[in-house]
Amino acid sequence: WQSRSPATGRFEVFCARNNSGAWTLPEDVSDNSQNHAVHPSLAIAVQGICHLVWQEDRGGIFCIRHADRYPNGWSDNLDLTQSDADCRLPHACANRQGYPQVVWAEGQVVTHRIRPPERNATWWQVESACDPCGAVSALTAAISAKGVMHVVWVAYAEGEVRRLQHTHREP
Repeated sequence: WQSRSPATGRFEVFCARNNSGAWTLPEDVSDNSQNHAVHPSLAIAVQGICHLVWQEDRGGIFCIRHADRYPNGWSDNLDLTQSDADCRLPHACANRQGYPQVVWAEGQVVTHRIRPPERNATWWQVESACDPCGAVSALTAAISAKGVMHVVWVAYAEGEVRRLQHTHREP
């Protein structure tokens, strides 16, 4: 979840875990006192690894950050974006093999990134999930039992009717 840090007044992304029926203390995953961190999305891979993504302010333009939760703590968080475009609305999923996948709006393009499930594995290159399609809102994704990633969002341009858009990525 996101919450305003009493120390800095900025939004941070926190996570707590349930261990044997008892909740742990909240951990500040974004851990960045300089910038707002908002809109977290969480996915648990089949191996039990928690993948957390969020959007983080970098001077009025947002980037997408990721961190893994292993038994000994959180990994360093990593910037998944590879451009200077405004990136928002991240959504995390994991397929049946444990590959974490993230989609987000990068300007007017829906983008996708995936990586192998191994600890500290390298993320594959950013893929465009659609051509520019107007402003993007209400972005979400899910992976079917057959491994197909489905992405749905609302697209609109000024003066237009909002359109529900869908795309998919085969495994």
